[in-house]
Amino acid sequence: MAAVDDPASGLTPAQRRRLDEARPYLAVAPKVVRVADDVPLPGFDPALPREPRDPSGLDELAARWGLGRAVGRLRTELAGANPSH
Repeated sequence: MAAVDDPASGLTPAQRRRLDEARPYLAVAPKVVRVADDVPLPGFDPALPREPRDPSGLDELAARWGLGRAVGRLRTELAGANPSH
């Protein structure tokens, strides 16, 4: 909220307005939405996959929702993903 109150923070007017309108929710959110920090989690590999897990399923979703170009960009990015990241 400090960024909302600071005119030099770099927020766009729309961002500033939305955050300001959300101020009442944001004030109580930590009490309402608590993150569990005591749950054991399995190991996690943050590396991007080189290809979709279910290419045909992805194609079906792309066709259904008109996401052909976005899915094409996703595939291009995954194919060029650096496995060390």
